[in-house]
Amino acid sequence: MGGIGSGRGPRLFRRPTTAESRPIDLRLLRQEGRYTSDPWTLTWTLAGHAVAAVEIVLIGNLAKVSLYGYKAGQPIRIDESRIELHRTPCRYGGTRLWFVCPESRCHRRVAILYWRDYVACRRCHGLAYHSTRMTALDRTEATIEMIRARLGWVGGFLNGFGSKPRWMRWPTFHRLVAEHERLVRAVLQSYRADQCD
Repeated sequence: MGGIGSGRGPRLFRRPTTAESRPIDLRLLRQEGRYTSDPWTLTWTLAGHAVAAVEIVLIGNLAKVSLYGYKAGQPIRIDESRIELHRTPCRYGGTRLWFVCPESRCHRRVAILYWRDYVACRRCHGLAYHSTRMTALDRTEATIEMIRARLGWVGGFLNGFGSKPRWMRWPTFHRLVAEHERLVRAVLQSYRADQCD
């Protein structure tokens, strides 16, 4: 009782999540060094085919956001809007850009807007984070994958152990391996308990 994977089942009327929505992340422009007036396009795909796209052009303190759907492989403009931008100074120089949520009741400063039927922030769309939908077992498995990624091991705990990364200290390596083993044991016990039920 109360073990990994126990708890409430799925709800019929649950809030949609950010993972089920199309994010427009202004931080991607910064990572690519694209704080310029050049158009920047983000495309969403499904099974390898483009299903929607957004084109962003920065014009002073505004972002011109054009939303496209695809029909027969051709982009069709669905909507175009101008979204206000806000700049904040960074500690070591330069500025950081933020979207100002275009919803009239909101105007929050956010890094990510979401496109559902319209463009707005997570709060205006009433979106929950995907992690809030995860069971305890899901979170345990996600933690195992994070540890394996940090160790540079192949994903999936059934793939066994790898070697110590060259740059990692031995105490850190031993701590991560011990945590990995503990979590794998918990997951396997949960699987066995499900089979016995």
